[in-house]
Amino acid sequence: MRLASRVVSTLLVAVVVATCSESPTNVHPGAVSLALAPRFSAEAQAIYRSLAAFAVTLDNVRIVVRAQPVGDALGAVLKDTLVAFPATADQIAIVLELQITGTEQRVLATVDLQSGSTVYFEGTQDLVARVGDTPTVAEPIAMNYVGPGAAATSLIIHPIVSSQPVTLAPLSSLAFQVQAQDQTEHVVTDLPVTWRTLDPTIATVSAEGVVTATSKAGSTTLIATGLNGVSAQTTIDVAPVAQLVALRGENQNGIVGSALPVSLAVQAIAANGHFVSGAAVNFAAVNGLGSVSQSSVVTDLGGLATTALTLGQTIGTYTFTATVAGAPSVTTRVTASATSGPLAALGIVGGGDQIDSVAATLTAPLRVKVTDSFGNPLAQLTVEFQVTSQNALLAAALGAPASTLLRVASGSDGVASANVVGGTIAGIVHITAWIPQTALPSVSFTETLRAANPAQLLVIQQPSKTAQATIPLGTQPRVQVADQFGNGVARSGVEVDVAETCTRCELRLAVPTTIARTQSISDTFPRGVGGKTVATTDASGIASFADLTLNEFVGPWQLEFFTPSQSLAGAFSDVIDLSAGPAASIIAWGVLDTTFIAFAGDSLFPSVRVIDKVGNGIPDVKVTWEATDKLSAFDNGATVVNTQTDVDGVSAPGSWVTPAGAAGPFFLQVTTTSGSSLENSPLRLWAFLSPIGSIATPTRSVAIR
Repeated sequence: MRLASRVVSTLLVAVVVATCSESPTNVHPGAVSLALAPRFSAEAQAIYRSLAAFAVTLDNVRIVVRAQPVGDALGAVLKDTLVAFPATADQIAIVLELQITGTEQRVLATVDLQSGSTVYFEGTQDLVARVGDTPTVAEPIAMNYVGPGAAATSLIIHPIVSSQPVTLAPLSSLAFQVQAQDQTEHVVTDLPVTWRTLDPTIATVSAEGVVTATSKAGSTTLIATGLNGVSAQTTIDVAPVAQLVALRGENQNGIVGSALPVSLAVQAIAANGHFVSGAAVNFAAVNGLGSVSQSSVVTDLGGLATTALTLGQTIGTYTFTATVAGAPSVTTRVTASATSGPLAALGIVGGGDQIDSVAATLTAPLRVKVTDSFGNPLAQLTVEFQVTSQNALLAAALGAPASTLLRVASGSDGVASANVVGGTIAGIVHITAWIPQTALPSVSFTETLRAANPAQLLVIQQPSKTAQATIPLGTQPRVQVADQFGNGVARSGVEVDVAETCTRCELRLAVPTTIARTQSISDTFPRGVGGKTVATTDASGIASFADLTLNEFVGPWQLEFFTPSQSLAGAFSDVIDLSAGPAASIIAWGVLDTTFIAFAGDSLFPSVRVIDKVGNGIPDVKVTWEATDKLSAFDNGATVVNTQTDVDGVSAPGSWVTPAGAAGPFFLQVTTTSGSSLENSPLRLWAFLSPIGSIATPTRSVAIR
C-alpha cells in the first residue's frame, strides 16, 4: 500500500551533459550529478501528511529543466520528465540527458509532486550544470501546496441561524455545506473538505457534511477543514421539542369542502427557547372531519411546520391538531367554521346512449340533475340543451315545438329534461347540456339514429367519367342499399344488376352489308355491358362491381342499377364519355374488297376503315397503300401512298387507276402501323375486268341507335 504521508527527502538527478561548441560536430558528452532536496514548511508538511484523509496519493514526480528566462519570456525547455514515485521510496534518482552550451550553464529546475495529472506541491530552484562536477550537498527546493483550493483563506459553514445555534431534534439529520473564499472574499469552488464533530456522542457528521443528532441532548462543535489547512466551526445543539405554538391558521371561516385560505403553521420550541429543526410534526383533522394536505412535516431551521387545511362536506366547527411525533403531550389545536355556498354541479341521470330510427322521437327524455358540490338538489336553475352534431331537434314535451336549442328550468328535485326528435340523417347525435353564466362543466349525451327500412339503391362510388369500349372501367362502381332518406342500410345478400342506357345517341357509321370477304369481330361481338353484371351486397349493404366494360359505340352512356324484383328504386350512374377501344380490325370500305370494272384504264376510289371490336372507327392510324400488281397506280403515278384514318377511322388514298390495255387482275395491299396484329391485316383489294361492266360501288350507310 502506498503511504500518502511519506515525505520525499532527496531527489538525486544525474545529468549527462553534452556541451556544444561552434562546430556542430564538436560535442563532448560528460556526466554531471545534481542533487535536489524538497523542503516543506510546517504548513506544507501538515498538508502533505493530511493527504490520506482526503484519499489522495502522490504517485509521480515531474521535473522540468529550463534555460534561464530571457526578459519576461520563459527559458527554453531542456528537459521535461515524468517519473513514477514508488510507494515505498523516500528517495528517488532520476537520470536526465541535457545539451548545454559550454562546460556549464545555469538552469531553472521545477519539481511537481502529482497524483495522476493533478499537481499538489511544486518547487522551483536555480541550478548550475557543470560537466564533471559532482555536488556533495543537495540543493534545497521549497515545496508549496498548489493543489485544488490552494487560494482559499477562509471557510463559512452553512446554514446559519442568526439568533441562536442550529438546534436539532434528537435522531434528526441536517445537511451542512461549506463555502471557501480567497483573501478577496471571492468563492473558491474546488477545495476538498473534511468534516468532524468534537463530541460524536451528541452528533456525528458524514463525509458529505450531513449531521445526525444522537438521542443525547447537549451541545457540540462542527468543524470543516480544507485540504490546504483552512478551517471553520459552528455550534450544534441537540434538544427535544418542549412546546408547539400555532403561529397562524386559527379561527378561520370557509365554504364546505373548500381549502381554508391560510395554512396552519406551528413552531417547535426547545426548553431553552431555541427553535428546533428536524422535529416531525403530525397534523390531523379530529374525527376525520376535514383533511390536511400533509399529515407529517419536518420542522425547518426556524422550527416551522405548515400544512393546508380543508373543510369537510357538512357545515359546523372543525378541529385540527398538531403533535410532535413520539411526544403526544406536545400538541396544539386550532378550530375553523364551515358554511354552505352557492356552488352547483351538473350530472346526467338518464336518457343517454339510446338507439332509434331516423325521424323518430327517442323513447326516453334526456335528464340532468343540478346540485351543489355535494349532491344537494338546486331548483329553478336554467339548463340549456343543444344539439352539437348531426341532425335532431329538442322539445320540452311530446308534441311541443322543437328546435336545436332548448332552455328548461330545473324542478324541485333538481332535474331538467328534454325530448329528442330524430332527423333524417343516420349517425351519432351529440347533445350538450350546461348551466349558462357559470363555470360548471357541461355534460354530453350521445344518441344513435339508425337507418330506416331499405327503399332504394344509391351509387356511392361513381364509375370512371371516361372509358374505352371493351376495356374495364378504371373505377368500378359501388352501389349501396339505402332507406328513403339516403342512409345506407346494412343488408347483405341483395342482388343488384346493371345495364347500360344511351343518354344522347348520335348517327354512326355502319359496315356495308355488301362487303363479303372482309368480315370482322365486330360483326358478332356482343354489345352492352360486359363483365360480371350482377353483384350481391355485403354485410354493409354494398354491392361492388369489379370488371364492368361498356361494349358500345362511342358517345355518352350511363349505367342503370336495379334489383331483379324491382323492390328497391333503381339508380343511375353519372354520364360516362365512351371512346373507341383498341384497334381490332381493318375492313374494306369505299369499294368492295373484290370489284369488277368494265374496262382497263378505269379509276376506282377505294377506302378502308380501322375499327375496334364493336365497330367504332379508330382515328389517327397510319395506313400504307401499295399497288402490288406492278400495273396499276394511284392518281399521281405512285405505287405506294401513306395516309391516316380520319375521325371515323376511314382512310382513302385517292383514285386508283388501272392501266389501259392490261387485263389484270389488279390489287392493292393495305397495311397499318399495327402490322399483322389487326384482323384482316394485311388487307387486299381486288379489281377484275368484267364483260358486263362494274358492279355498283357500295356507299356509306348510317344507322341510328
